Amino acid sequence: MEENKILSVNEELEILIRARYPLVYILSFEEKRIENFLINIAKQRNKKIFAWTITTGIVNLSSASMHQSNDSTRDPEAALEYINHGPDLALYILKDFHPYLSVPPVVRKLKDLTVSFRTSYKTLILISSFDNSLYGISPVNISHNTIPNE
Repeated sequence: MEENKILSVNEELEILIRARYPLVYILSFEEKRIENFLINIAKQRNKKIFAWTITTGIVNLSSASMHQSNDSTRDPEAALEYINHGPDLALYILKDFHPYLSVPPVVRKLKDLTVSFRTSYKTLILISSFDNSLYGISPVNISHNTIPNE
């Protein structure tokens, strides 16, 4: 009899990205560790990686100009529009996006992106320390307290 293998969060994330899941919601306080792991996945899969916060807008984490803020994408709707037209082979991290999940235009745009990303190589990853309902959006949820050191 074969035992079921329990996957680490890292393994689960990598599988979800390879399987082209369009939206992943990660509930964690360890934002930086998750970001570093996603950067490694992006490098291994030859993908670009971008991160968004309300304070910096979208930042290209895979370029030499890392951590340069983009004021034009600080607004959540502008960020989603940027992602919609951004590179296809990419991971997009949205940090602390949960307050905007009750804003109807943001929710609608997320739903639209989820549908269009199913035929692309883009993955939208929401990282938050707050568990929030996604109002009819069906992401894959990953919840954990820590990511093991690797």
